[in-house]
This record gives sequence, structure tokens and C-alpha cells, in this order.
Amino acid sequence: MAAAFHDGCWMAKSLLVAAGFIGSMWIPQAFMVMYLNLAKWLSALYVLYQGLLILIVAYKINEQLVRNYENDETCCSQAILLGFTLIITAGNITWIVLQFQEFHGG
Repeated sequence: MAAAFHDGCWMAKSLLVAAGFIGSMWIPQAFMVMYLNLAKWLSALYVLYQGLLILIVAYKINEQLVRNYENDETCCSQAILLGFTLIITAGNITWIVLQFQEFHGG
């Protein structure tokens, strides 16, 4: 039944979204202020969590590339490691420069 509702029933889903939108007009201001403050702090925690996951994946990919480099007779893995290092370093430097240009007055 869930698959049928997910793939179909567009009118019911559209009415549900419209009812939620119209009903949100009567949410009290105090609730919205509390929600916005909570969302601000939870979003910061979410960004930290996402950064941690990206770091873990980067370490896993790097470990595999280094393992391939140590066992590889050709220079393919070495070229990939060098290329990734140069691209990511150039991207980081560009990002830092652009951030200082945009937000230098702070």
C-alpha cells in the first residue's frame, strides 16, 4: 500500500501539502521564534556531522589509493593521488581567497 500511495495519489498528497501550508498561517509567533532558534543550532550540529562524514570518506578513499599505490607496478595510482592533492589544494586556496575577498570587512 505504501508503494501505491508513494507512486500515485497525487491529488491527496497535493491537498495534504496545501492544507499544511494554509494551516501554518495560524501558527503563533512565539512558536516560530522558538523553532527558528532551535533550527539554527541543530543545523550547526548537522553541518559538523556532515563534515565528519566527508572526512571519514576522504580517509577511506585515501587509504585505498595509498594501498593501490604500494601494490601497483604502474604509476596510475600515484598520478591519481598527485592529481587529487593538487586539485583539492588549489580548491582550498581559491576558497580561502574568495572568502577573504567577500567577507574581509566582517
